[in-house]
Amino acid sequence: MSRLMTFLLFGCLTRTSVGAEKAGLKVSNIDAAHDTTITVKKGVTKTQCLAFEIVSGSDDVSGDPEFDRAKAHASWKSACDAWKQSMREMNKDNQILTLNCNRPKLNKEADRHTYVSTGSYKIKVRVREKM
Repeated sequence: MSRLMTFLLFGCLTRTSVGAEKAGLKVSNIDAAHDTTITVKKGVTKTQCLAFEIVSGSDDVSGDPEFDRAKAHASWKSACDAWKQSMREMNKDNQILTLNCNRPKLNKEADRHTYVSTGSYKIKVRVREKM
């Protein structure tokens, strides 16, 4: 019976020591003449990360009223191009994910035609700088 107890005790002691991980840190060549603080952290802290946010929205894009439908559509196309260019200029540091003028709709008042659409965008904006 004493052999069995010794065997079980020895098995329990070796099993717990095998499962433990060795932790250690080697620090050398540190000037001890001044106050020194050593901080050890596992992984990356939140303050070191860049944080981004996806911002989406929409704007109205409309051309100038024209008597001719083709000229009204050309006016809408130039307004769409100007809107895209202004969005790109305002967003130099961040990234535009989507930028779309979408399909225009024709509005007719009296003899004048105007194309109007709702432009949509998604932009990735930096909300936290890297420290």
